[in-house]
Amino acid sequence: MPRKDDIINAIRNSHIFLKVPELQGATVKLNSYGFPFVYSGGFNMVFHLTKNLKKWAFRVWHIGFQQQKDRFQIISKYLEQQKLSYFADFIYDEKGLLVNGEFVDTIRMEWFEYDLLKDYIEKNLNNKQKLKELANNFMVMCEDLHKHKISHGDLQHGNILVDNYGNIKLIDYDSVCVPDIQGTDELVKGLKGYQHPSRIITVNKASLKTDYFSELIIYLSLCGFVENPQLWNNFNVRNTEVLLFSHVDFANFQQSDIYRELYYINSSKIKDLLSICNDYLSKSSYLDIEPFQSIKDPPKPPKPPKKQQKESVSIEPPVTIFVSKYCNKCGKPYNKLTSNFCSYCGKKRKQ
Repeated sequence: MPRKDDIINAIRNSHIFLKVPELQGATVKLNSYGFPFVYSGGFNMVFHLTKNLKKWAFRVWHIGFQQQKDRFQIISKYLEQQKLSYFADFIYDEKGLLVNGEFVDTIRMEWFEYDLLKDYIEKNLNNKQKLKELANNFMVMCEDLHKHKISHGDLQHGNILVDNYGNIKLIDYDSVCVPDIQGTDELVKGLKGYQHPSRIITVNKASLKTDYFSELIIYLSLCGFVENPQLWNNFNVRNTEVLLFSHVDFANFQQSDIYRELYYINSSKIKDLLSICNDYLSKSSYLDIEPFQSIKDPPKPPKPPKKQQKESVSIEPPVTIFVSKYCNKCGKPYNKLTSNFCSYCGKKRKQ
């Protein structure tokens, strides 16, 4: 597969190397340094192209995988049949770009002028109604995906877009699982802060259950922001690769700071969700859990242990003792600096 810098160079000279007829003559969005604006993921790079006022997301793989074309054709056909608004129609173009003398396959899809999930949350932190609607729309989307037998496989803030009305779009379909893909090798494990620990540490097959844990983590985070917007700053969400939970929290969930913060919010819904998450994490495999929406009357979550206070230790400043090298009675030098008495006259050493 081509190197990333070679792909960027090919896009920079798209008038020569772009081979998709429908995109011939397209304008490439550039950054402030004059290079193509790009989102780079684990498998591909996404560029922003415009042709006749229509905006496109143009995806180029820098890491390929077996049966790449067949997989995306299966996904495209199935999503088209289901007609869910959360996904964009996309077209798989063979030999869409010439990179350093090598033709590579590409995908083009509609470019959405939506906010990334984190940007939308941050813009509406003080708008409780907007965040409530987003949380509700997210849960409805999860139920729709289950009903239509679709798993995105990598639900996280970077793959969820939201418009001004709280409508959701999903992007990046490398990890999508539909019935005809179920049981094939899994390509993407997702970000650790959104995944059940068992999915990260094992070799897995594509499954329609892969979103269940991520869905709970995202929905619980959204509910947390609704009830306490200050969580955004308290956990420095803007500058992390998570929403509220990290994989470290999952290792010792009930003693984590975020568990404690959410537990003491006066919300029965959040306590129920914490209880479900606690149960999820007790399972040895993410394949053993069920959608959180289907779980009724979960038990009360355990109360977090008291936060241990660090003991303050008072440290006395060091005392410097000046010790005379000569006896103040006979004037003779001491044989040893550690001697307490003069070995000549027996006078006690002066300190």
